[in-house]
Amino acid sequence: MGEHHSDEDLIASTRSHDREDSRAAYRQLWNRHSRAGTVAAKSVTRLLDPDDLVAEAFVAILRTIRNGGGPTTAFRPYLYTVIRNIASRNARRHLATTELDADSLDYSDPLRDSAARLADQALTATAFRALPRRWQEVLWHVEVGRLSATDTGILMNLQPNAVSALAFRARKGLRAKWVQAHVTVIDNDEHFFTLSNMGKFAQRSCSTPTRFAIENHLRGCPRCSDVLAEVLAIVGWLGEMPNPFSRTRPIV
Repeated sequence: MGEHHSDEDLIASTRSHDREDSRAAYRQLWNRHSRAGTVAAKSVTRLLDPDDLVAEAFVAILRTIRNGGGPTTAFRPYLYTVIRNIASRNARRHLATTELDADSLDYSDPLRDSAARLADQALTATAFRALPRRWQEVLWHVEVGRLSATDTGILMNLQPNAVSALAFRARKGLRAKWVQAHVTVIDNDEHFFTLSNMGKFAQRSCSTPTRFAIENHLRGCPRCSDVLAEVLAIVGWLGEMPNPFSRTRPIV
């Protein structure tokens, strides 16, 4: 089992009765997704070692797959869900000093899980810091401070209509950065260009040459096609999410 196999193929092989094929397929899923899982684990909790959390998540998923459940196509969103739920249950155990029953974990709804919301906050902060300073400033005044366009314009030396236009671009930029923050990108990797532009591509906001280049790469790359499926799911989730700035505490 190698890079040319999609997540769907590897999951199906993991589910097979041939133990050798199953172990080889799941090892490939580990090689493909464990690094991204560690990044997610670090953003979710400080109570658990991220490597231990990822290992526990992979064990739980393997058990679920072999019992007939678990993911069927893209593996990484499911991994994130399990990581977040384990972290959430561990936090409750830490507070209530009760034992964690791993078999009772519910992996079904990441967006409504409190740990998932914490991870989304962390990604929002990462995305916010990646914006140009001017965009950060207008979003801070308009979204966090709840100032009017007129009051924001006074602070930023802009006309109200210019504030509205700037805030529109900043919100769009934040959305793209937030989506992109879910994608693990490795410098000098053959997939670097496609993955580093995946957020914009999924939201149809990249240039035409970039779009053509990515489409050409996706035709022969199951790995990046799997990532695109995950990103498109994340884009779909945005419609269900609350305003990322509607927090009682600042995100920066």
